[in-house]
Amino acid sequence: MLEKLTGSEFRKYGEIIDGGLDDAMRKHGYRLIKHRDVYEKQVLGIYLNKEATTVIDVFNGTAVLYAGVDSTNLQMFLLNKTVSINKGVYFFVAPLLTRATVSFATDGMWPQYIELAPNDRPMGINPSINVDFIYSLKYQEKEIGFKFKGEAHDFWEITYVDKGYIHNVTGKDGERQSVTLSQGEIMLFTPGQWHEQYADDGVAPCYVTISYGMDYPEQELFKNFKFKADSSIKKLFEKIENERESMRIHSEDMIKCYLKEIIIRLIRMRKIETLLVNAPDTSKDYVEHNICTYVKDYVRQHLHEHISVAHIARQIPVNASYLSTVFKKDVGINLVEYIAKEKLDKAKEYIRLGKYSFTEIASMLSFNSVHYFSKLFKKQYNLTPTEYKRSIKK
Repeated sequence: MLEKLTGSEFRKYGEIIDGGLDDAMRKHGYRLIKHRDVYEKQVLGIYLNKEATTVIDVFNGTAVLYAGVDSTNLQMFLLNKTVSINKGVYFFVAPLLTRATVSFATDGMWPQYIELAPNDRPMGINPSINVDFIYSLKYQEKEIGFKFKGEAHDFWEITYVDKGYIHNVTGKDGERQSVTLSQGEIMLFTPGQWHEQYADDGVAPCYVTISYGMDYPEQELFKNFKFKADSSIKKLFEKIENERESMRIHSEDMIKCYLKEIIIRLIRMRKIETLLVNAPDTSKDYVEHNICTYVKDYVRQHLHEHISVAHIARQIPVNASYLSTVFKKDVGINLVEYIAKEKLDKAKEYIRLGKYSFTEIASMLSFNSVHYFSKLFKKQYNLTPTEYKRSIKK
């Protein structure tokens, strides 16, 4: 579970140094620093310094710190501060995205690397949850203006709106809160949470309701929060419905697997975003800037593929709407415009080479059609591809 790096949470593993790397070096009397690029997200082995504390700081990028008093039970933290790891504590540093550069400092006794057996390796950003039983699975096709008087039960429930929209009211008396779910949006009701549902006059919604048992302690993560399903989550709901209708061999098991994948994806998105929202402004800006740097690199490396905001968001993973907001704030243009601009800049390069037709260029850069490519090119540069080709020959 990726946790916020606070003094109370981290105390059993070491200390947070508020003054940064320089203060940590002075405090411990250290002079030796090593900078290491970290690429590996899977924890194949861990480090242990039996003789001295180890100071760790992120030099570049965004990283995750694993720490534990034993090698088989490691806790995960977003590494956005300088820390000193107590001697005798196991640790590992991984990139949050694809790469980070990390500074390590000791008194000269560098940590020992210990390779882990496959069964002892941490799972990564993948909460340990157990969906133990599905009580009900319904595709609800409701009449205009339906009203559900409400209930509370000791199991979880998820609602996904397929068509139209519905209102969800949670709590009773002074604690009542209303959340409207539109098409493609999701809400989870936690065990014991009172909830009512209704539609406006003139609206006949369709939605999926799944009731299930689940062992997951952080219920506050979901209360009165709505998620926007990306294409992968929508596809998972479609697969659940197909299995429900066909009921083939082991359909019940497949439904359970798809539901668990949906929940894990939602937890990943919510957990990382919650950490960023609650982080100090300087840390949050730093992490968000690194996310945007990763996105720009990803776009450049995948120019010849079809790239969507939802697909990039899944790589991080964060919610697509959150990624769009962060990118616009950091870069100044929205992500869809940035993707188009990078592809069109590459198209200009291909035109200057003179080896490819406009149809070939449009295909190479995964535009839907040469007509659409030409339309975007004209909008971006106020020239058609043909006019641009003529202009560079003058």
